Amino acid sequence: MKKNLLWGALVIAGFPFLSSCDKDEDTPIAGISFELTEQEENESDGTTSSIHPDLTTDGGGREIEVKLVFDRATAEIVVLKYNVGGTAVQVNPSGNAVNDFSLSAGDGVSDLDDDEITIEKGVTEASIIVTLYEDYSFEYNEDAGLDETVTLELESVVSGPVKLGEQNIAYTLTIVEDDPVILLQWAVNGSTAAADVNTVDMDLFVWRDGNLVNSSQYNNADATQALPYEALFFPAGFPEDTYGLSYTYFAGASDDVDFTAVMFGTFNGTTYSYDEEDDYIAFTGTYTTANINKYDDSGIAPQVVQTMVKDGINFTQVSDIVEPSSGSRIGSPIEPFKFNYDIIKKIKVLREMKSSKDGLLR
Repeated sequence: MKKNLLWGALVIAGFPFLSSCDKDEDTPIAGISFELTEQEENESDGTTSSIHPDLTTDGGGREIEVKLVFDRATAEIVVLKYNVGGTAVQVNPSGNAVNDFSLSAGDGVSDLDDDEITIEKGVTEASIIVTLYEDYSFEYNEDAGLDETVTLELESVVSGPVKLGEQNIAYTLTIVEDDPVILLQWAVNGSTAAADVNTVDMDLFVWRDGNLVNSSQYNNADATQALPYEALFFPAGFPEDTYGLSYTYFAGASDDVDFTAVMFGTFNGTTYSYDEEDDYIAFTGTYTTANINKYDDSGIAPQVVQTMVKDGINFTQVSDIVEPSSGSRIGSPIEPFKFNYDIIKKIKVLREMKSSKDGLLR
């Protein structure tokens, strides 16, 4: 009897394929998760290269690496199903607008499409590249504020010896609008009442090398606005240089126009958020009828009354407003303008800037 048992044991030991153990059960199962669950980035890095390539030949966007990590090296090729969501726009919309971001394969990823990611064998981490694009829109939402989001979520394992972790299977990238905003408001003869303010028309201009970068030239004297103002923005990805501002007294009869330039963005190293009430930097000046100055572009330099130096997304050396004794837009004769940037031509003037900031001078 003992011999029969021993012989049976030897037979089983000699023929391992008779064992109930499956080969796949011996393959190490790697756990996978996102390295980070959330991240915050500015829309721009302050350079022209961060602008969408559809808007300027210098543009290309800026890459944000989103890492997937494994608790051991992948034993085989892995295919995962994933979802993309959030409030940012991935697909280039129709019209003049451009998409906010795109996705591409990073290290350790052999293929990436709309809903599946293929990860190489033998890696302990892989990455998805989110390319952010600076655009020519100031994206502000009353509910979401200055932020847009990109969300990535691991849904399931299509193939390969991996399992999703119980945590860190979703990732959120928050994109913060970083374009500087300038809001111009004024009082007439000491009054901010609409009936008085509407008797004066002012305009707002931003210049670089004598060339117009952006402007707000609403006809405030037509009395259609409850509280007249001018407002504009310009992309944080514009070239680093000195920029000049003109606060123009276009029309009116008042000899006492007190105006305030309110700025949001990063100035002199401090960030002032359009999202926060009473969080801004402001500069003031006063014009008389001697400063009334209609537009004239016949080779005459603009009357710059305030300057700032762009350094990335930060504007440094922001000067006080220098009030000219006469005029407010036309300066002195200059040489023909030397620069004409294609990115300047496509800027949209921001018109929907009222929101919570309309009452700044009330």
